[in-house]
Amino acid sequence: MLLLAITGTLGAQQAAAKKVRIAFLYSDGNLPATLKAYQALLKERPDLKDQVAFTFLTESMFDDVKANDMASADVLVFDQMNEQMLQRFNTKNKFDLIAGVRQQGKPVFAVGEGLLPRETYTRLGATFDQTARAFWQNGGFSNQLGLLKLVLARAGIKGLTIPKPQPSLDFGYYYPDGQNGVVFGTFNRQGGP
Repeated sequence: MLLLAITGTLGAQQAAAKKVRIAFLYSDGNLPATLKAYQALLKERPDLKDQVAFTFLTESMFDDVKANDMASADVLVFDQMNEQMLQRFNTKNKFDLIAGVRQQGKPVFAVGEGLLPRETYTRLGATFDQTARAFWQNGGFSNQLGLLKLVLARAGIKGLTIPKPQPSLDFGYYYPDGQNGVVFGTFNRQGGP
């Protein structure tokens, strides 16, 4: 009976010590925003400091990333714009990353836009989660933090409040009208502001 209690206690300690691994496959330029969002999250939730591990597969880190770190992700976030890097990773490691993560029952979020049709990734098990896609598409600090909270919640982290995505500004030229502003599609708009 004592042996069962000790084994159960050790098993619980090992389970508590296991970090949630979030893997991102995206461009180098996205890395600072993710790290800034994580720092802000740690201010909200300092208890997460030793519970989360990240793996970033970017252009500059490609040769240093361990295939097993990507394949063992609890959540994979894949920017479709980087489909060539995904193909390069799969070829180098003789492994289909999206299908491999999904076969473990872990979520894969496809964000951004790419050249290949959605079916290419949905067939492998990628999810086109509209909330994750809205966070990504609208960008900005609050949306990066929202995306991070969303993927951590899907990885099993409890107690995170996932905000609604914040819309970004429309593209165009802005003219202050003393109220909400006016947006013009071109600088030389007919009729003036």
